[in-house]
Amino acid sequence: MSFGDAEQLATLQAPDRTPPDNQPPDGPTSASVWRSSDRWKVFLDNRPATAAAAVVILVTLFCFVGPLIYRTDQIHVNLLAITSAPGGHHPLGTDDVGYDVLGRIMVGGQSSIEIGLGAAALATIIGSLWGAVAGLAGGIVDSLMMRVVDALLSIPVVVFLLVVATLVPPSVPLLILVIAAVSWLVPARLVRAETLRLKEQNYVYAAYLMGARRRHVVLRHVLPNALGTIVVNASFQVADAILYVAYLSFLGLGIPPPAVSWGSMLSQGVNYLFQGYWWLIWPAGLAIVVLSVAFSVLGDGLRDALDPRLLRR
Repeated sequence: MSFGDAEQLATLQAPDRTPPDNQPPDGPTSASVWRSSDRWKVFLDNRPATAAAAVVILVTLFCFVGPLIYRTDQIHVNLLAITSAPGGHHPLGTDDVGYDVLGRIMVGGQSSIEIGLGAAALATIIGSLWGAVAGLAGGIVDSLMMRVVDALLSIPVVVFLLVVATLVPPSVPLLILVIAAVSWLVPARLVRAETLRLKEQNYVYAAYLMGARRRHVVLRHVLPNALGTIVVNASFQVADAILYVAYLSFLGLGIPPPAVSWGSMLSQGVNYLFQGYWWLIWPAGLAIVVLSVAFSVLGDGLRDALDPRLLRR
């Protein structure tokens, strides 16, 4: 088949799947997706998504820039100011060893955000490539690769994290690797399902007929068209990673002192649950909930804005 025949084949699509004027004939690429001003208009018109993006930005600034402005001592204990009520020099009071709770929330959020973003990025990259290769390969290769995913999915995530945390001293890089090791499985299945759908498109057939290699098809055609699915799952991965860190820290298996996380603050505050020291529990708990929900809503908005099927709407 000649090059002209292959190019003609790429344009033979059903009427309901005809690409619009601003979409390239071989399917949208990652560059065209991000350059489209309509994408950002769709996102900005989504009020919950924009509000979630604002919350994520504000919380990030609060955790990383806040300690530079509101300076507190989070290393040395202050037994003269233990469990002080909010007010005065301590807007959110102090904990059971005299640490300022507001400053502690700022510092504790740094590790949660770092681990969440790092684990989500690593898991998304590994899972997306794994799923795309499996879906395009098909046959026995696809079966073997997905059986690996199914076998790993049968292992309870929390149990795996607890075992690793008890065997190896936790640290931020280690938690990123461990959480990513159990989080890449879901994006692998999602991207594989998208790949099975996308590889039946005419522009993928045309790419193969014009001599494109599998790597080119994965990077230029499959992953950009599955970008909506990848992005929304990545946002959920961040939220899940933040919760996993909170689980481990709550059980005393998180980052060791003097480092702090929101989960460890909750674990310490539970001891004073029935003594009226609400500031030892509610601020850290609300921070976990607000940031997790914000990433989830943000992912929904990005999915709608980046989905190539919404180009014509």
